[in-house]
Amino acid sequence: MSPLYPWRYGEPVSQLSRWSEGVYPTLALRLLEETGIDPEYRQKRLLYLNVDDDDAALRWARQLGKPLERVDASFVHQKEPEAAAPEGSALWMPTLGSVRNPRLGQALRARLAAMPNVTLVEQCSVQGFIQRQGRVAGVDTNQGEQLAEQLVVCGGAWAATC
Repeated sequence: MSPLYPWRYGEPVSQLSRWSEGVYPTLALRLLEETGIDPEYRQKRLLYLNVDDDDAALRWARQLGKPLERVDASFVHQKEPEAAAPEGSALWMPTLGSVRNPRLGQALRARLAAMPNVTLVEQCSVQGFIQRQGRVAGVDTNQGEQLAEQLVVCGGAWAATC
């Protein structure tokens, strides 16, 4: 699991990507076994074409010990016969995996819903955190207060802009 061009992001993203690469195969299999919903994890690999910053990409890969290599037009043609391969700027990452996000979300939701100590509250706006004795004890929402021993805030990719 990785952003499309992981070398263009900071170290925290690289660490998360590296961690997820080791966790997702097992997570996907476990979710399939426990929910019957296949998140469709596949290690499909990735062929990058027309990369302007391939030297930076290769440096990033060396620093992380991640397989990434420059490949020629014949390699590109072998993998993707219909692709027009520019000379010298194609890269191959053989370990990249992917999931089907909607199916992963469905499987995670089904697994959490089956857990007796988990309450999912969806489609509600959080207006603030409830603090008691120096710790977050819940959230104030448009559906009222939601108190909990532990909270997971899933605000999405754009939560930082709110």
